[in-house]
Amino acid sequence: MINVTNNYLDNKTFYLAKDIIFSKMFPWIFVEMPEDSKYLKFFHSLISINKNKEREVSPFMSPTISSLLKTLNLKKINSADVLLISRTNKNIDIPIKATDPLKKNLYRSILCLNNSDSSVCIAGGDKIECVENRIITLPSNISYNLTSPTDKNYTCWINIEYEKSL
Repeated sequence: MINVTNNYLDNKTFYLAKDIIFSKMFPWIFVEMPEDSKYLKFFHSLISINKNKEREVSPFMSPTISSLLKTLNLKKINSADVLLISRTNKNIDIPIKATDPLKKNLYRSILCLNNSDSSVCIAGGDKIECVENRIITLPSNISYNLTSPTDKNYTCWINIEYEKSL
């Protein structure tokens, strides 16, 4: 089941998140790519599980993540990241691997932070355009591609993986 919702967060929360993420002080990590890669990739972990299996939360996004998580009906969050991909001359597919298909009730939600000609291309054919404040939710055992933008300098998403409450 793939679900797409427009205007997902209220405007105040959504624009607060954008102001934080697109500020000059936001701590991006540059992702080393192969030499022939035609795009740049930046990353910031909002919620992760460290090697001691403890949850680490970024101080930059707690209000936004709190609002986002309240609406997702989740039992346990596995990760939440911000991903930024630079402009390319033509749309390039960036594969995102599915997680373990044996895990039950595991989902991904992808919140688009800006309008662009990027898209989320679901295995099996669905192509969903990147529209500001649109969230796309799908089971984590479904593979998908993100595409790079050609019409904007970048496209940016918040990607959350979690277990849903029954």
